[in-house]
Amino acid sequence: MYEYCGDCEYLGRKENETYKDFWSGETKYKCKLKGNYKKINDSACGNIRKIERKNEGYQPSGCYITTIVCDMLGLKDDCFALTTLREFRNNYLRSHEEYHSILIEYDLVGPEISKMLGSITDERERVATARNLFKGFIAPCVSYINNNEYDSAIETYKAMVNYLMHIYDIAPVELENLDDYDFSKSGTGNALKRVKKDN
Repeated sequence: MYEYCGDCEYLGRKENETYKDFWSGETKYKCKLKGNYKKINDSACGNIRKIERKNEGYQPSGCYITTIVCDMLGLKDDCFALTTLREFRNNYLRSHEEYHSILIEYDLVGPEISKMLGSITDERERVATARNLFKGFIAPCVSYINNNEYDSAIETYKAMVNYLMHIYDIAPVELENLDDYDFSKSGTGNALKRVKKDN
């Protein structure tokens, strides 16, 4: 099972414990144990102290793609990346009307993309695919959120969804009757099934 610095209590997340690398533009976080700076998706050292989170029972989580990617990597359902993205959805996206259509579209395509990712049977391909998605899209998205760069986070996640829709030949969604949706639950799968692309 892969373990990442982002799931360790020693990784600082306060503003004075982070910096943005000049050359790469990536955010790095100070390790309180060793004093060096790490990315959230860096492999954890042997001194990892897993973040303990209160178990509040099962709740529909949404975050379909991130959930399946983290599962493919052996990460827990309450890992740093999933927790950050769920909180962002619940506390930011749902409270801004301009993002409601994004949440509904994700309700429609997310489960299908996750199903395609979950159908990869070759273990090496599964891990390689998951690592590429995590490092290329999910970890940068989480970093943007932690830096309050919400527009960049949204664009990064949308880019991942669009990339996977293209790879798996999933048609764009036509949204109708948005008044029929309960946006307080959007992003967790409470939407109508989408229509498959005509071949």
